[in-house]
Amino acid sequence: MTVYYKVLDANGKSCNGGSLQWSLPRGKRPGKWMPKIQGNLVPCKNGYHVCTADQLLDWLNVRIFEVEVRGEIVKSDDKFVVRAARLIRETGWSERTARLLACD
Repeated sequence: MTVYYKVLDANGKSCNGGSLQWSLPRGKRPGKWMPKIQGNLVPCKNGYHVCTADQLLDWLNVRIFEVEVRGEIVKSDDKFVVRAARLIRETGWSERTARLLACD
């Protein structure tokens, strides 16, 4: 099973080419499913953009969430585009782990 991630800014908004406010997880409860995308899924134009662990370095920002996806998935060069998504949990990514990664 593929694990997908969504990178957001400090306020829970998309930060790499958009400003969508995501429904954030609360405690152990996942965020709400985002509205289903209509029409053709097109990278950088239409769909929710997520990535896998090996793609994360290209998208790093303040917050990283594990995300659940369903429905159609389109693979792009450096991301995946999906029709439906919700945030499951926030990862342990922090300013400290970002600095440690930079040192490595």
